[in-house]
Amino acid sequence: METSLLHWQRYRELRLIYGEFADVATAENPALPPCTRNSNQSPFEILCVKDNTYPYDHTQASRYTFTSIGKKRIVKEVVFTYTGLRNIVNMGFGDVLPDGSVDDKANSNNGDIIRVLATILQILIDFTSKFPDTEIFFSGSMQERTKLYTRILRTYYSTFNKHFIINVLIEDGEGYAELPFEPKADLKFLGFLVKRID
Repeated sequence: METSLLHWQRYRELRLIYGEFADVATAENPALPPCTRNSNQSPFEILCVKDNTYPYDHTQASRYTFTSIGKKRIVKEVVFTYTGLRNIVNMGFGDVLPDGSVDDKANSNNGDIIRVLATILQILIDFTSKFPDTEIFFSGSMQERTKLYTRILRTYYSTFNKHFIINVLIEDGEGYAELPFEPKADLKFLGFLVKRID
């Protein structure tokens, strides 16, 4: 992945291609809780130990399904879609509707956001272990959700960046720029690109 500024003059079109990474998050939800470490845990298991994740089904290479169990039982799906641009894959997420379609704007407020996010992180780890050359793009369906993702990335940056390159998209004049994620940067992020490096 390039580390120099990359202007994306057609970011609006790219965003339509990528879609949005929507979930049940709100600004009030806390980041993932710290996990204890033992000698048998990988760095990723520190972020989300099995007790903090839902089991998921992986019947297709690009689709993962799990059930959120809170106030209600809600089937959720994470879908990875190749964009045809560079080696970028969009990570989309939402509630599965009765007709089988996925609602990526859903805000189900099911009371289990921490476990849902931990499960999505585990799915991201699984997918990139199988396809390590891909770059994964995601963004919030609204700015408050993007802020939540930013807070999570900042909280676990010291561990996450040992295994992933993290880049961000920001507005840059009339265009858009891609640059490395800096945890202390006071910037408005439009989306994120992550690529496994181990």
